[in-house]
Amino acid sequence: MENSEKPSEAMFKENETSKNNLQTYGCVSRTSRDAFLLTGDDGVHKRLFNLIGWILLLGMLASWIRFGFLDFYLIALPATYVCFSISNGRIKRLKKIKGISIQQVILILFAFIASVGIVFGLIQLANYLINDLFQLTGWVKTLSQWTAVILSLYPVKFTFAYVVYKVNNDLNAKSMR
Repeated sequence: MENSEKPSEAMFKENETSKNNLQTYGCVSRTSRDAFLLTGDDGVHKRLFNLIGWILLLGMLASWIRFGFLDFYLIALPATYVCFSISNGRIKRLKKIKGISIQQVILILFAFIASVGIVFGLIQLANYLINDLFQLTGWVKTLSQWTAVILSLYPVKFTFAYVVYKVNNDLNAKSMR
């Protein structure tokens, strides 16, 4: 250590040197591992989760056009929502999951099950109205089915998204204390 440097400056240079050596030799340091868990700070991870969300969404659209509506979409849609939430920074750290309580996990699972149940019920109601009551055919039937499925997904957005938002705010409040 030179006489002109303070001990804290020498430690800072030493930490930078060791960090550079770890990255040069291909070792993963604790800081780079933690940077991987930060999804909101690094542009690469934002783009990755955004890309995964778009792949899921476009895959659902393509299979919907090819095969029609499948029950698989009721599971894939919340996964897409989570990917987009991570990519736009609403879920900033995956490490927050460690701080989640059992009550919050049960609340999220209940909201997910209730949302899927609501959507399934609304889709069945729309199917009954379109096929049996109004007896629509052709492009009017197809357009009505698409509209009904899209409109029935809004309760998922409101119920499931509200619960995730509330739990996320609770975790943010815990972390600030």
